[in-house]
Amino acid sequence: MPANSHIENFWEIISEEHRRWKCPYPPFSPYWYERSRKMLPDADYVLSPSSYVTESFLARGFKREQLLRNMYPVDLALFSVRRPSAVRKLKPLTLINTGSVSLRKGSPYLLEAFRIIRRRHPSARLKLTQIIQDDIKPIMSKYRDLPIEWSPPLPHPELAAHLRTGDVFILPSLEDGFARTAAEALSCGLPVILTPKHRREDLVVPNVNGEIVPIREPEAIADAVLKWADRVMSSENMARQ
Repeated sequence: MPANSHIENFWEIISEEHRRWKCPYPPFSPYWYERSRKMLPDADYVLSPSSYVTESFLARGFKREQLLRNMYPVDLALFSVRRPSAVRKLKPLTLINTGSVSLRKGSPYLLEAFRIIRRRHPSARLKLTQIIQDDIKPIMSKYRDLPIEWSPPLPHPELAAHLRTGDVFILPSLEDGFARTAAEALSCGLPVILTPKHRREDLVVPNVNGEIVPIREPEAIADAVLKWADRVMSSENMARQ
């Protein structure tokens, strides 16, 4: 069962991104890449967690009947919406991402978008998880001026509580098998900003529970966040009246 798209699709997209940022590392182990390519012709079925993964296999010769949907579950006993009586306390606009920080996850574009967002909301906060992949470490110094709140990886009960401190969840991935972190955020009542690499029909209904933005476009990410920030702030003001 692949956690990501077809291995060749995965390799091509992330190789391109590494070239853009002059990253010297391969997308992942070349041995893993070659082993996976050699194994695929022997596969009768593929358990696919998303339509994005399904289409990547169809584009490389697999038949639709070989692709079986198997979406990842979310524990709704833990990841749940705030109680209706709870009113958002007066606090800065809080953006959150609970995945790793990497080129594959589109983290540079998230950070650039955060810089744009702070022009409208100077007190805005960005919460990230302290899992920083090697491919992005040389780039992080460009963003040391940004007020990022780092947290360690959290067990699920604490992760759910952490998500509920946010207002908007953002994951602008270049490639993703299935955005479980985004599904968890949705379950906690947050609007989510994703890219087409997650496929909107799997999680997001634009203008209802989030937005789909193009890859590598910080301005589009910022516009989507600001749209939902206005809704969050308006809801807060109405609750106080």
